[in-house]
Amino acid sequence: MKRMKLRLAIALLSTCTGVFSYSALASTCKELPTAKELKTALMSVSKVNDAAANGGVGAPEWLTLLDSSGTVCAVVHNLPANADVTTQLALNHRILAVQKAGVANGFSREGLAVSSGNIYVGSQEGEVASGTDSFLNFVINPYGGDPKTYGTTKDPLVGKRPGGNAAVPGGLALFDKNHTKVGAIGASGDFRCTDHVIAWKVREILSGGAYSVANVPYGLSSAHNDALMQDFGADGKSKSGFGYHTCMNNPTDANDGGSIEGN
Repeated sequence: MKRMKLRLAIALLSTCTGVFSYSALASTCKELPTAKELKTALMSVSKVNDAAANGGVGAPEWLTLLDSSGTVCAVVHNLPANADVTTQLALNHRILAVQKAGVANGFSREGLAVSSGNIYVGSQEGEVASGTDSFLNFVINPYGGDPKTYGTTKDPLVGKRPGGNAAVPGGLALFDKNHTKVGAIGASGDFRCTDHVIAWKVREILSGGAYSVANVPYGLSSAHNDALMQDFGADGKSKSGFGYHTCMNNPTDANDGGSIEGN
């Protein structure tokens, strides 16, 4: 009888250990940076009206964080906490920021990082649905709730998986030191290439660099990461098949997560 009880206890312990190990590996919002950390990172790299920092025109920026399941963990912006978002920020960019993060998270997986700008060509050619016909179209009201809560910890998108597709630059997957995908971020508000630059810089410093591009296992660019490839030729086609137009207002470089290839 004692031996049977001992075996039963060992079996239960083994089962529990397996469950706890799995939970520790799961990437949920609780394991990711807080909204405060996300906003601090955004504010440190993106100042309103400072076009010199990242290109574009220095427009106000939205930034979102999703976990690996596509759940919205945080929605922030780079204006003061008491800013009137309905007059000082472009509300559609709040939605785009979520969609960009969703695309990067949804197409990235173990062993491969795909930024939202990497599938721009596919979206133009119909390989990835876009617009109102998107199979990833929003499934909840993107403008629901009290607008005063937009960009706060009570933003109505937090905790939901709204879906949506935005195959344009600004979305990057997050990989931890074990090269495991744990979620994604999406930036939107300025020119598309500027959004990519801002997202790239945020990722490099978020949680002390815990999700740096150095953790990316593989990518589609010549540097084998998820950089934005500006390789459209005179024929109007991307030479890599995963590229984007040359960013005239802020040609990104390796430090910004971009490259001008194949021209």
